[in-house]
Amino acid sequence: MPWVASVHVLVVHFPIGLLVTATLIDLVRLWRGRDLVVTRLWGTIGVIGAWVACVTGAWNRHWQLTRGLLTGTPAAIVVNWHVALSVAATFMWTLALILKYRRPSSLTTRWMCGLEVSGLGLLLATAHLGGIVAHG
Repeated sequence: MPWVASVHVLVVHFPIGLLVTATLIDLVRLWRGRDLVVTRLWGTIGVIGAWVACVTGAWNRHWQLTRGLLTGTPAAIVVNWHVALSVAATFMWTLALILKYRRPSSLTTRWMCGLEVSGLGLLLATAHLGGIVAHG
């Protein structure tokens, strides 16, 4: 296994925990009518970590493709979907974080939570695919 695959496995779990926790806290705070600024730091660290995980995952995919490990296999389809969904989820949380740093309004707060929940749904799908890739 290349070093980049090892780094991906190490890096991927921490941002997931931060982003899932921040999303759940934001949903509870929205339901209670409270300010959502509390999770800015968690979201920032989580989004940075998620982009690092996306880059290391893409490098790992490239390494496997250049050595013919994925060519013509069903695993290639799973890996491609895993990469695409993880980038889409990270993009959703990035947009939500940008909205969180802007001046809040009821509309931007709802959009932000919608983006976070969408990111959470994509994360569940990509985590499932990542489990299939890693464990069969």
